[in-house]
Amino acid sequence: MGCCSSQRHSARKKTYFTTNIRTFYRFGAVLGKGSFGTVKVGYKDGPDGEQVYAIKTINKVRVADKTQMIQEEFEILRKMDHPNIVRFYEMYEDDMFIYFVMEHCKGGNLLERVLSKGSFDENKACIVMRKLFSAIAYLHSQGVMHRDLKPENILLSNEKDDAEIKIIDFGLSKKLKESDKDRKKQLQRKQSQVGTPLYVAPEVVTGVYNQKCDDWAVGCIMYIVLCSEPPFFSEHLKELLQKIQFKPLSFPQEEWKDISSDCKKIVQGLLQKDPEKRLTCSEALNSEWAKKAYRKPLEIKINQKQGNIPQSNDCTPVNTSNIKGLKRYAKSKQFKREVLRILINQLNDKQIDKLSQKFKELDKDEDGFITPQELSQIMSKLGFETTKNEIEQLIRNMNPEEQQALQIKYSQFLAATLDLKQYLNKERLWSLFRYFDVQDKKYITKEDVEYALKREGREEMASDKILSDLMIHDGKMTYKDFCQLMHDDMESDQFFEYFEKLHASPEKHRSISKT
Repeated sequence: MGCCSSQRHSARKKTYFTTNIRTFYRFGAVLGKGSFGTVKVGYKDGPDGEQVYAIKTINKVRVADKTQMIQEEFEILRKMDHPNIVRFYEMYEDDMFIYFVMEHCKGGNLLERVLSKGSFDENKACIVMRKLFSAIAYLHSQGVMHRDLKPENILLSNEKDDAEIKIIDFGLSKKLKESDKDRKKQLQRKQSQVGTPLYVAPEVVTGVYNQKCDDWAVGCIMYIVLCSEPPFFSEHLKELLQKIQFKPLSFPQEEWKDISSDCKKIVQGLLQKDPEKRLTCSEALNSEWAKKAYRKPLEIKINQKQGNIPQSNDCTPVNTSNIKGLKRYAKSKQFKREVLRILINQLNDKQIDKLSQKFKELDKDEDGFITPQELSQIMSKLGFETTKNEIEQLIRNMNPEEQQALQIKYSQFLAATLDLKQYLNKERLWSLFRYFDVQDKKYITKEDVEYALKREGREEMASDKILSDLMIHDGKMTYKDFCQLMHDDMESDQFFEYFEKLHASPEKHRSISKT
């Protein structure tokens, strides 16, 4: 947490979702404790068995004078959409606590991994750091400073050596003002030293800094990953801050003898004491050293029977069915898109990873988005004849609320490329329906949708376009109506035959436990 606390002004109190969180989740062991509360394991029954979450529990008494800080953390969390930033699901509030429901990472944090297995070799460090460079570059492109980056705030999705990293703890994060369009204007915070002392940048000590303080912290993390020691250390805070400000960076021969000069140059660039000369994470991501990290190559198999048109198959990271999925998603109703986003949140790590690898294959510059140029490149390789205007229109149709943003977001890509034949089974459809029909009325109304979106802090998404999709049978969407919407690519006769076959079994739907 911070070496000094930042002074913030009180703001209008944010009203969070007030239904009892225990209606939806069961609480388990404590994962961690902080100044304002705890993080506990949360459990919820789902279509594939028990789902596990991390639930941040914030004591309202302890943050009574920090409502703006909590609201800013919430606003930042819910808008983050990157493979290496922890996913936020829902939020609740009762008389004593505010709850943030987030992705659970089973692999511990990066510091624990370094301490238990030792420093990483350069190749492994390169893979991890490239992901971290990408995530921080994305944060800064969205106008967000993290301000408390450290190995403890980088979790691993599982215990495997190739686990994904996930940045967590946005409690000290700050959103840049929209007026700072170039994102480079300094944010002056007099007497506002934030962050953990080992990782604070020299300019943070003086209280005048911008987002480049994050780049410094990433340099510290990279140093630790490579040699298991921090670049500057003292048991006394005053001496530590003096070293950070004035002591030259060094690479002890014994610890750094096997590290390349290119790697050291990246560390030196990130740990440049002058922020104006400091290497940014975006620049580090595009360095020759970072590009050496292993990346699974795109394989495209040619179907000999159909000439040079590559066909969809399980061996290819990206295939024709994925592109067709993007096109279907662009034409689908907005309520269906919301349901698919919820479906993504129900998937396990293995299922998400399979889709995530496809996203990364298309996101060549690793900025967290797929651009028209990147999409055009893969579509051309897969044999699609599409003009620039058609591709741009496809992306605009995927972003009706953001017509100027010619980008496909991470979560949009995952939702669009799901194999619906695989995932929309009877149990999954019922689970998704019950996500809205929490009172077991056997139908969904626009109030139910607004209720669900408010749980996620996304009540502004309850637009007329989404709610108009529910205007069936006097504003009530039955389970059958819901299933038909999710299979809107079927003709009516085809759907009714499919629906009857799907539910021919006398076995009852497995309902979601609400204990």
